[in-house]
Parts: sequence; structure tokens; C-alpha cells
Amino acid sequence: MRKIVMKGTVRSKKIEDDILSTASKILERPEIIIPKCLGECKKCPFTRIKTRIERIADISNERKIQSWAKKGDMLVRGFAVLSILNMQGRIPILARARYADGDAHYAVRGKVDKDVLVGLQNFDNEIWRLYAYKKFAKKNKLWIASTKNGIFCMGRNFNINADIIADILSRSKYGFVMKDGGFRCGRGDIGIVISLGKHRIFLSSKCCRDDTNIYGVIVQRITGPDVEGVIDVSVRCVECAVHCDSCVLGNINVGIISEYRARRISDREFVKRACDGMIFGDVIVHGRKCYGKDIDAFLNDFCSSEFERVAIRTIYSGEKQLIIPANSDANSIIKRYWDKYGRDILKAMGFDRHVDIDVKKVANVWDAVLEKIETLNSLPPEFPGVKAPHARLAHEIVLAYRTEGKSGALRRIFGVHGEDIKTSALLCGFLFALGEEKNVWRFDNESQRMGKVLSSRIRRLLDAEKDEYFSILAYVLRDLALDDEADMLENFMP
Repeated sequence: MRKIVMKGTVRSKKIEDDILSTASKILERPEIIIPKCLGECKKCPFTRIKTRIERIADISNERKIQSWAKKGDMLVRGFAVLSILNMQGRIPILARARYADGDAHYAVRGKVDKDVLVGLQNFDNEIWRLYAYKKFAKKNKLWIASTKNGIFCMGRNFNINADIIADILSRSKYGFVMKDGGFRCGRGDIGIVISLGKHRIFLSSKCCRDDTNIYGVIVQRITGPDVEGVIDVSVRCVECAVHCDSCVLGNINVGIISEYRARRISDREFVKRACDGMIFGDVIVHGRKCYGKDIDAFLNDFCSSEFERVAIRTIYSGEKQLIIPANSDANSIIKRYWDKYGRDILKAMGFDRHVDIDVKKVANVWDAVLEKIETLNSLPPEFPGVKAPHARLAHEIVLAYRTEGKSGALRRIFGVHGEDIKTSALLCGFLFALGEEKNVWRFDNESQRMGKVLSSRIRRLLDAEKDEYFSILAYVLRDLALDDEADMLENFMP
């Protein structure tokens, strides 16, 4: 698109003078429009162009030069136009072209591509200068860079060197420095990462600005067959707490990267939106710190007790991913996953029985867990393999009482069906010991009588310590004339 600019204004006069001054400088040194060679091409595509512009530079006849402005290579035509402008010392028609990089003015002459006219007539500007070579570079599969130090051709392989990158980055509003073989601005691990050939550019989030797009600064100064294809852009959204062999972070939303490449969003907005919408893979992330899959490193930093370490490790083994807000602690994570992993956590701690904890009713789930663990620690051990049904029934009622309270013990008692006289007497003994005399009416008089006799020992059994538990239970069994079961239990005792 081009627009004719009205003549006679102060602004247009200044633009004309700048274009004529550029034409004069190039005519004095025509070789400056031939890119400096940094490649290893067998045959240079610019050789023919160089020969022809040197011929034009020696021509003093304007009519002859005008013929060069209408045929042949566009760069040759553009150079011929510069020669004509220099001879005439005026610009009859001044036009304006609009690009994504802004508006550029140029003088209309000959049959020359607009981009070539813009590039050569604004040669002092490294951004506009590159426009003269874009189509030529694509056609010949060349890589060309434009910096404050001139125009450079890297040949057909994208082997951009550190000096050119340094020149390009110096035109940004950032203070990049060379470090560890790459370019870096600012501290920290969160920020924009750009891979340019074998070189890596890192822009810390602490440096990012609202008025700059560093990717745009770079692509404004490089042209070739596929610029976007040789420049990789990503955002590191977390700090690396450990150094993984390969990064296991998830991908950034492709749409956000596309917006950034199109230069519609700034560096700061790019980092913010990319990190807010990042899809993580199987990793451990706490706030903005990533531990990869190193659960041990994370537990060392995050947990204050061995119980917490066991609980968080159990949760991670099931989830395979932990994305934890910066202000969260171990208690809040355990509470979040308790319904799903509570049983596994207790089992990992060595407690095979499930202890119900209503996390919605406790302020600190971990305190509740520890309280239950203390209760479980006080429980008497099991006696597997001992065929003593009455002893086992009594033991189950005691466990229900210790872990679930009186209501738990009553549920276990009333859950017994088809009992014999000794079982009935045992159940009555527990009812008397629990202060539930009102419920003994369910049993016959003999069971009630025997139960009342047993109740004093059973009352002691309910709160017995581990070292006396089995002996008290054995006495209860002998009171019921269950000597065989009592003997088996005593033989099992440590």
C-alpha cells in the first residue's frame, strides 16, 4: 500500500533531504549496499549485482541510467533510481508505505519494487534497510542480517554469529550481557528463552517491559527463507530447583506464542499469560520453583517432619504431579488429598487400619492425623492365627472403642448375631462396662448375671496398656470357662 504525500510541508522537505542525502552517500560508496560476506557459498549471488552497480556509478548520462531503472535485478534498478535522484537533486513524487514496523517514505521512480525503494532510500535505518533484500534473500535462499554496523550475508546456512546478535540486542531497551555462551538480561530462571541458531538468549521476567517485544527486535533485523522457523521462542515459567537431564515441563499455549510472534503483545504480557495458562506435565512445582521429578529434593525443602514426608510422598506416588501454590504448606496439601489418600498415608506409616478424619471439621488435619496416630500407637497388637473366636470378638470391641469411641463399640456389639450363652455373657459384660445397662434386656437372665460379673475386668480391659492387655483378656476368657482360648492367647503373648 502506498500513499502520495502532499508537497510543500516542512516535514516533507526534511524527508526529501534525508532521502537525497542517503542517495549521495551510497553513490560515493556503492559497495556498502553489497552485504558483507559471512558465508561459504561456492558462487556469490551478489557478484553480478556488484558488477552492475559499479557500472551505473560510472555513468553520468541520466538517460542511460533510466534504462537501468526499468529492467534487470531489483537491487540494480533501485541503485539506478538513487543515481537519478542524486543527479536531479529533487523528488517530484514522495510516497509513504505502511508496514508492521511503521510507515516509511520513498521517492517513486522507474519500475522498481516498493520494498527495494524503501530499503535503499532509507539505508541509514537498519530496519528499513533490510526491506531491500527480503525478496532477494527468499528467492536465493540466503540469510541476511542488518545491524548498526551494516548489512551481512550468512549464505545459505543460518550460521549467525555472536557479534551480529550482540549488535541486534544492543538496539533493544535491555542490557544484555554475554554469559555462559549465550546472552542474558537479568537474574532468575523465569523469563523468555529465544534460541537463535546455536545461540541462546534469555530475558528475565524481572527485566521484561510493557513497551518492548524482543522477538520483534530480532526479526526486524534478520531475513531469509523462513525466519520464524529458525527462531525458537519459549517461556520458562519456573525456577529450576534441581538440574534435570531433560526438562519435563508442559507446553505453553500455542495461541499465546503466536500472538507474541505477531508482535501483538509485549515481553511482560507474554511471560504473564504464558505462565498463567501453562499446562504442566508430570512435575513437582511449588510456587515458581520446579523440582522436576525429584521428590526427595522437594520433600527436603517443603516438609518439616518425617510424618509429612511420608504423607506427601504417598500423595505424589498416586498423583504423579504436584502443582502447589506458593503460600501452601504440607498441612493444606494433606488436607486436600485426604479423602483420596488418607488410608494409604496411614498404611505407609505402619497403621493398616483406616481412621476416619472429617477434614471439613478440623482446622489442622495434620494435628488430627497425629492425634489418631497416637491412639493407634496405644492399641494392643493383633494375634493372627490364634483360633479363639471369643477372644477375637472381645478384641474387636476394644479396638472399636479405642478408635471410634463408645458408639463404635456399641455398633460392633449389636452387629453380633446368633450368639451362644458365652458370647451373650461377654456382650452383656461390655454393655455393663460401658454404662449401657438399659440395653441388656436383649439377653437372657443368665447372660446378664454373668455379664455383670465380667464387667469389672472388661472395664479394665477397655483402657488396658499393651503390657497388661493380654493377661486381662485371658482372665476374662477363663471367667467364661474358655480355658482353651485363654491358653492359646497366653502362648501367643510375648
